[in-house]
Amino acid sequence: YHVLTGALAALQVHSLRLAVGDQTPAQVLLSGGFSKNQLFLEVLAANLPVPLCISEMSHASALGAALLMRNN
Repeated sequence: YHVLTGALAALQVHSLRLAVGDQTPAQVLLSGGFSKNQLFLEVLAANLPVPLCISEMSHASALGAALLMRNN
Protein backbone atom coordinates (compact mmCIF):
# COMPACT_ATOMS: atom_id res chain seq x y z
CA TYR A 1 0.00 0.00 0.00
CA HIS A 2 2.72 2.46 0.97
CA VAL A 3 4.79 1.71 -2.12
CA LEU A 4 1.79 2.10 -4.43
CA THR A 5 0.65 5.33 -2.79
CA GLY A 6 4.18 6.73 -2.93
CA ALA A 7 4.48 5.82 -6.62
CA LEU A 8 1.14 7.46 -7.41
CA ALA A 9 2.18 10.62 -5.58
CA ALA A 10 5.51 10.67 -7.45
CA LEU A 11 3.66 10.40 -10.77
CA GLN A 12 1.40 13.26 -9.74
CA VAL A 13 4.38 15.45 -8.83
CA HIS A 14 6.02 14.63 -12.17
CA SER A 15 2.81 15.40 -14.09
CA LEU A 16 2.38 18.71 -12.30
CA ARG A 17 5.95 19.72 -13.08
CA LEU A 18 5.39 18.90 -16.76
CA ALA A 19 2.17 20.93 -16.78
CA VAL A 20 3.56 24.10 -15.16
CA GLY A 21 6.98 24.10 -16.82
CA ASP A 22 9.21 26.83 -15.40
CA GLN A 23 6.36 28.49 -13.52
CA THR A 24 5.69 27.91 -9.84
CA PRO A 25 2.03 27.85 -8.84
CA ALA A 26 1.02 29.68 -5.67
CA GLN A 27 -0.75 26.56 -4.44
CA VAL A 28 -2.00 23.16 -5.55
CA LEU A 29 -5.72 22.47 -5.19
CA LEU A 30 -6.71 18.86 -4.56
CA SER A 31 -10.16 17.34 -4.83
CA GLY A 32 -11.59 13.87 -5.09
CA GLY A 33 -10.95 10.65 -3.26
CA PHE A 34 -7.17 10.86 -2.98
CA SER A 35 -7.44 14.24 -1.26
CA LYS A 36 -8.63 12.23 1.76
CA ASN A 37 -5.59 9.91 1.70
CA GLN A 38 -3.21 11.17 4.39
CA LEU A 39 -0.18 9.25 3.11
CA PHE A 40 -0.69 10.58 -0.42
CA LEU A 41 -0.96 14.14 0.92
CA GLU A 42 2.19 13.76 3.01
CA VAL A 43 4.23 12.52 0.04
CA LEU A 44 2.92 15.33 -2.17
CA ALA A 45 3.63 17.97 0.46
CA ALA A 46 7.18 16.65 0.91
CA ASN A 47 7.86 16.89 -2.83
CA LEU A 48 6.14 20.14 -3.79
CA PRO A 49 7.47 23.60 -2.88
CA VAL A 50 3.95 25.07 -2.57
CA PRO A 51 1.06 24.66 -0.13
CA LEU A 52 -1.60 22.02 -0.75
CA CYS A 53 -5.21 23.20 -0.51
CA ILE A 54 -7.87 20.55 -0.08
CA SER A 55 -11.27 21.28 -1.63
CA GLU A 56 -14.24 20.69 0.64
CA MET A 57 -16.52 20.54 -2.41
CA SER A 58 -17.03 17.14 -3.94
CA HIS A 59 -16.49 16.99 -7.70
CA ALA A 60 -14.64 20.32 -7.73
CA SER A 61 -12.67 19.34 -10.85
CA ALA A 62 -15.83 18.46 -12.76
CA LEU A 63 -17.43 21.74 -11.71
CA GLY A 64 -14.38 23.71 -12.87
CA ALA A 65 -14.36 21.93 -16.22
CA ALA A 66 -18.09 22.62 -16.67
CA LEU A 67 -17.59 26.31 -15.91
CA LEU A 68 -14.77 26.53 -18.44
CA MET A 69 -16.89 24.86 -21.12
CA ARG A 70 -19.82 27.16 -20.36
CA ASN A 71 -17.66 30.21 -21.08
CA ASN A 72 -16.45 28.85 -24.45
